[in-house]
Amino acid sequence: MYGNHGWFCATLFCLTNIFFFCFKDFKRLEKNTRAGIDTEYHGTTGPNIISDLPDAHITMQNLVESVSKHLSIPKSNDLNGKEGQIGVGITQTFTHKGARYSAADAYLNAEILKSHKNLFVRTHAQVQKVVFSQDKKVTGVTF
Repeated sequence: MYGNHGWFCATLFCLTNIFFFCFKDFKRLEKNTRAGIDTEYHGTTGPNIISDLPDAHITMQNLVESVSKHLSIPKSNDLNGKEGQIGVGITQTFTHKGARYSAADAYLNAEILKSHKNLFVRTHAQVQKVVFSQDKKVTGVTF
C-alpha cells in the first residue's frame, strides 16, 4: 500500500469536491497583496490580508534555489496557485505591515463594530450554547 493510511480514491474524490465547492468562498475572503497574483486562484478584495514576508532574506531565497536545484524539486512562486503544491518556495502569511493579521483584525475592527449595533464582543467569555432560529441561523450565544 502506498501513501497515507486511509487516503484512497473515494476519500480524495470527496475532499476534491469539498475543495471546489468552497473554493469561491475562500477566494472571496482573501485579500492577497502580491503584485500580479493569479486571480484565478486568489482573491484580492476580501478582508483577510495575505502577504509575502516583508523581509524574505536573500539567504532564504538562496536556500529555496539550492534545494530546488540539488534535489530536482520544482521551484514554486505560488504554492497555492496554478503551479500546485508540489515544489519548494517561500509561503505567504496572514500578515499586514509586519504583524500577524488575524480573523479578529479582519472582521472585528472598529468600523465593523460601529456599523453592527447588534454585535457585542466579550473577551474571556466561554460560550455554553449557540442559539439558533427556526430557519437554523445563529441568533445568539449563552455564556
